[in-house]
Amino acid sequence: MKTSDTQFKLIIPGQLKAQLDGAATSSRRSLSSEIVQRLQDTFDFPPILDHDSPRSPIKQEDFDLLRTEAADARRALEDLVSKGEVWKDLYLQQNDLTRQYAGLAKALCHTILSHGDNVPADLAAFADELLPSFTWLRENEPPRDFERRLAAERVGGTGEAPEDA
Repeated sequence: MKTSDTQFKLIIPGQLKAQLDGAATSSRRSLSSEIVQRLQDTFDFPPILDHDSPRSPIKQEDFDLLRTEAADARRALEDLVSKGEVWKDLYLQQNDLTRQYAGLAKALCHTILSHGDNVPADLAAFADELLPSFTWLRENEPPRDFERRLAAERVGGTGEAPEDA
């Protein structure tokens, strides 16, 4: 304590003293140093809006503009959330259609293969080659690279997803 520091008696609620004790312990300060630091912080950061002060950092019209902009931002955010829900619904519908089309293609492959010698050999070979790509139908979701593998199969590729997938 410096000789220029002033001592005085302070009466505060017990709960507030307990909070100050905890804060002092966690910041590794004495109780006195914690109280001084907290008081000093209140003077270092002036209030954002003080209606009684003519030198207020933010004028009332600026505050009203901020309030309007905040309301606009909230509406924009709500709109984005709403659009996100629409995109989610579209994705789920597309996922359901993908599963239905894949199920039909799988059933068609099984039908082709079940006719044995009554089907042209190249068609049977195609169905036999395509059938393993529908194993994901047993799972809840198609694999993430399903669309790319399907596109690769259409252009005569290997059907394998690229390494960077």
